[in-house]
Amino acid sequence: PPDAQHTTTLAERRREVVSAIADVMRQRRTWLVLGFAAIAGAGFESVGLLVGPYLLDRGFSQEQIGAFLFLPTVAAMIAGAAAAGLLADRIDRRVAAGLTLVAMAATIIALSGVTNASGWATLALLVLLYFLIGALTTTSYALFMDLTDPRLAATQLSAAMSATNLCESWSAFAVGWLTRTLGYGPAFSWMAVASLLALPLLARLPKTPKAA
Repeated sequence: PPDAQHTTTLAERRREVVSAIADVMRQRRTWLVLGFAAIAGAGFESVGLLVGPYLLDRGFSQEQIGAFLFLPTVAAMIAGAAAAGLLADRIDRRVAAGLTLVAMAATIIALSGVTNASGWATLALLVLLYFLIGALTTTSYALFMDLTDPRLAATQLSAAMSATNLCESWSAFAVGWLTRTLGYGPAFSWMAVASLLALPLLARLPKTPKAA
């Protein structure tokens, strides 16, 4: 906002913004956040992209799949977001994001192992996965916001959101190729492992201000 006591010219404001961008670009945490955002969601993005065809191939009808994706998964994500929000307000948000990421990867790997199990086991694991999707989304977004420079907070958060879109893009290509080559189970497992590659980046981020 403009200073009530001084007149800020457009040129002065432009210099301030360019200086702030340069400062942010020099910060290691900027690149760690972007890297985490581009990798961490690979597992759940992959399952989410193929959940419809996956359930069809497991013998569910289109009506059953529609009903499942209409209410249970949405409710699970809301519950996961609320629970993780409470958790992230009480502990270091790096830890909260890391715990939800590991739990998400473990759930996807478990989902990959129930190919021959009952359909109810598949749906139960998917509900748990969507709960953890809500949880990881909440904890990671809170982490991103806490690590922004106040001068460019909206710009930095938008950049992190763009990195999550990049994650969805490369995950779609990768899981499509893996599924065609290996099948659903191994493809989901490999993408879950890919998500865990974000953990070393998370560990190198500074402690978040609100958790200090």
